[in-house]
Amino acid sequence: MADKDRRALAVTGERAPVQEPIREKRPSKKKEIKTRHVLWGASILFGAAAAVLLAVSLVIRGDAIAEAARDAADSFSAGFSEKSGEIRETMGAKGYDNGFEDYRTVNDVTIRLEEVRKTAKLEVMKVSSVVYIHDTGALEGKVAAWLKVSGTGVYTVDMAAGEYVVDNENRYVLVRVPEPELSQVEITDKEKKLYRDKRWFTNGDPGQGVELAIAQLAQAQTELTEDIRNNQYANDSLENNAGIVISALVRSLNPDIPGLTVDVEFF
Repeated sequence: MADKDRRALAVTGERAPVQEPIREKRPSKKKEIKTRHVLWGASILFGAAAAVLLAVSLVIRGDAIAEAARDAADSFSAGFSEKSGEIRETMGAKGYDNGFEDYRTVNDVTIRLEEVRKTAKLEVMKVSSVVYIHDTGALEGKVAAWLKVSGTGVYTVDMAAGEYVVDNENRYVLVRVPEPELSQVEITDKEKKLYRDKRWFTNGDPGQGVELAIAQLAQAQTELTEDIRNNQYANDSLENNAGIVISALVRSLNPDIPGLTVDVEFF
């Protein structure tokens, strides 16, 4: 017992109770372990709750994103369908118009040949020639005259006598016509090369000179015709030239029909 307490007891003569100093109580080791386990459990519980909340948040956000994506896809799909529909409609209309135009062009073709049929003499080729006419024995051989005569022969085809086969759908025409014929020979120029009068008296009958000129021109006409008719080069190219002219004539009367085929035959 302390000195202070002994003195107090001596004074009072009583035996006073002795107060022990208060000591701090420490928790036992078992309680500490239990508390620690509770804290760990609470931490784990809160962590699990946070993980669940995060997962739920991610799921909700994922659903929201997926829904937004679906909405965007639906909007795009609707817009694309609408736009593609417009494009298909436009292209379809254009294709229909083009197809209809092609169909109408093919099926509405009318080959016009009225003007061709009316042409009795279609000029298909010209041939030129020159002949020399000399002393014809006129005026009893007392006059010598040499003459240069130029002329042109015209070959024609009688289109009015032709036969025509027309295929509007295939844009085809067959023309069967008579062979070209030399229908006209004209003297285009005459030039005197020599004139000599052998008579003693040159003041004879003027009418005789006119007769000589007429005779020479008549002979020139005959010789020109024969020369042109017998021209081998002209004969070789005659039908070919005639076919070209006839085909060109038919096409010129049908300028709105491209790709028109024209065949020409002669009989």
